[in-house]
Amino acid sequence: MIRKRLPILTIQRRPAVWLLLMALILGAGMPSCKSKQKAAERERQEMLAKQTAQAKEDLIGLLSDANTMSLEEKEKALQQIKDLGLDDPEVRDLIAKVENKLAEERAEMERAAAEQAAEQRDAVAKQAKQRALNSAFASIANASTPAAANLKIDETLRLFSSPDAPVLIIIAEVDGKKDYDRPTTIRKYLEHVKDTGSVEENLAHMRMDDNGNIAELELRKR
Repeated sequence: MIRKRLPILTIQRRPAVWLLLMALILGAGMPSCKSKQKAAERERQEMLAKQTAQAKEDLIGLLSDANTMSLEEKEKALQQIKDLGLDDPEVRDLIAKVENKLAEERAEMERAAAEQAAEQRDAVAKQAKQRALNSAFASIANASTPAAANLKIDETLRLFSSPDAPVLIIIAEVDGKKDYDRPTTIRKYLEHVKDTGSVEENLAHMRMDDNGNIAELELRKR
């Protein structure tokens, strides 16, 4: 009867053995999993520290007046740093300073571009005025009748800020120093061209007013 009970006892003990083995296996695996998590976290922190240090260095470089990057390149570099989303007080402070600096540079660049465009428009307008004035002088000098000359004079005066706009005639120039004939006005000068039927001067310089009209005319004796 004892022999018949032994197999039964052995069968009953097997589940307990398996449970013990599973516990040992799981217990051995848990420290390994925790070690991997710690290593991954340490690697993440190291990477974050490197990114933060590099971001600070790059931001300080963007603040430097010696930086030779174009404004567009600076703005792109700043955006790349912002995209990292670094939650570091010093990085956030540097980003704010760079944003202000680049905004000032952008405003200055736009102002300079606007001034250049205005200068180009003024130059084009001045050239148009010069062509119109040369043509008017010739038309007045060669007018077929006094009435036609007077009509052209009235038309020409509209190019000026006033009929009394000063006209200076250069009679000599040495080492940049100019000698002028007696000053006159644009109306008197045009009347002189009508009376003589000739133009004895060339345009040298004209000063424009804020409305784009000729405020002062400088001529040079031929």
